[in-house]
Amino acid sequence: EIDDTNQRIREAAERYSDKTVEGLHQQFRDLDAYVSHNLVPAVRGSADDADDLSTELTTTQTLAVKRLNDAVDLVLRRRRRRLRWVRRGGYALLEWMLLGIMWAVWMIVVAVRLVRGVIGGVFGVVRWMFWL
Repeated sequence: EIDDTNQRIREAAERYSDKTVEGLHQQFRDLDAYVSHNLVPAVRGSADDADDLSTELTTTQTLAVKRLNDAVDLVLRRRRRRLRWVRRGGYALLEWMLLGIMWAVWMIVVAVRLVRGVIGGVFGVVRWMFWL
């Protein structure tokens, strides 16, 4: 039994090295050829186009780029200006709401103390009058 298992393992190893590994090597060679013949030239062409565009923008189109930058800055400033009023108004509203809530709580505390004092005073007067 051990000899049969050993023989089957050797045959599987030979099949793997003869067929499977060779297939993987072929796939790797195909992939390498595809990358070197198709993708590398496309990437180089894209890099050359990007370099040409960058050169054109920095040398001949500087005024257009400046106008575009100025327009974008103007739009952002207007948006910030609009939102600034919203933020200020929102914070003022929040501040006044919190202030109102604190005053309401304070009035409740004062009213409770006043009621307790009046009730305590009434009981004190009643006890004094009846000498309890």
